[in-house]
Amino acid sequence: MYWQLYNGGDDLWNSISCDDPSVYNSINWSKHLSNSGWSCYRFQCVNKNNDISYIQSFIKLYPFAFGLVWIPGGVIGSKQNISTLNKSIRKELNLSHCYIRLRSHMIYQVDHDIHFLLNKWRKPLFEFNSGLTMILNLDLKKEDIYKGLNRTWKRAINKFDKHNLKLNHISDPIDIDSLYMQLKCSKNLKSFEVYDFFTIKSLIDIFKHNIIILGVYNNSSQLIALRGAIIYKNQALDIFAAANDVAKSKSLSNFLFLELIKKCKDIGCRSYNLNGISPLNSPGVYL
Repeated sequence: MYWQLYNGGDDLWNSISCDDPSVYNSINWSKHLSNSGWSCYRFQCVNKNNDISYIQSFIKLYPFAFGLVWIPGGVIGSKQNISTLNKSIRKELNLSHCYIRLRSHMIYQVDHDIHFLLNKWRKPLFEFNSGLTMILNLDLKKEDIYKGLNRTWKRAINKFDKHNLKLNHISDPIDIDSLYMQLKCSKNLKSFEVYDFFTIKSLIDIFKHNIIILGVYNNSSQLIALRGAIIYKNQALDIFAAANDVAKSKSLSNFLFLELIKKCKDIGCRSYNLNGISPLNSPGVYL
């Protein structure tokens, strides 16, 4: 029961990835990460019970035949074949060692954790985020979504018209990068905690018509807040969010998020993935 390099074309891969519709398993995401120096390798595995598994992995190769393997979309299909993944990748790519990080998108169940642990997988000592997310059901009517908001969110909606602000679509990576730099300075963030210009441009160029970015501009035509999502299949994935101090004082982040949800719902999205939450570090966002 070993994994082998997947030799099918992109069209076939598109149909396979529909079984687990994560944008991280899309062809566009592989193009995006290739801009950052990652090489895309897809693998497949069929066990004796004919359970089929696939992964889209991104690998950086280093001296002494060492490979760093990143699997952001998790396993497509059966999760029973993970025991030989490390050994198979080393054999297929002629590596002496490889370090694998895999992000699972399954709803948490204790049995899943036990299965990974029994197959010699471990949770990393240093995590990228909390490992948690929320998914908003967009099948609800807009009125029902609005009814579920607390008073803070409802006040944010009413504030917008009082401040002489404008809402527009954004496509210029320079404007987005500038606002992220303001956010970085105001919150004293590290470079890896905000998007850089290269990553912003890559996402916009590759996803093109499948990305929605909304921005709020003040009466001097300066961008003060933005929120954006990638649209994949019938799902929206939260990807951009930034606001300066003025926008935060006016609760514009809340207003923008609701406007973005409306846009996503209007084009047929059935769910909105917040792409990570932190009950500890951002309790306001979580609640």
